[in-house]
Amino acid sequence: MSLYVWEGVLTDYTPGVIFALAASADGARVAVRRAESEPARTDKKGRVWPAVVHPDHDCGCKVCEEMRVAPDVYDSPAGFAVWGGS
Repeated sequence: MSLYVWEGVLTDYTPGVIFALAASADGARVAVRRAESEPARTDKKGRVWPAVVHPDHDCGCKVCEEMRVAPDVYDSPAGFAVWGGS
């Protein structure tokens, strides 16, 4: 298993980070896409929000677009920090 990291992505006011622990870069992409899925839920006002199921393939959304580039791969102990900001 390796840690796959995409830095400087999903930028709004500041850049974000996408990461996954997986056996391959493609496996990392699938893991992230699955994590982006959401179960159906009911909010405090009783409104029902349907489930969001992200496909396991590149659907063209912002997350998939950002993961088209090769990630940094960490196979040995490493540490880093990403500061937030506005």
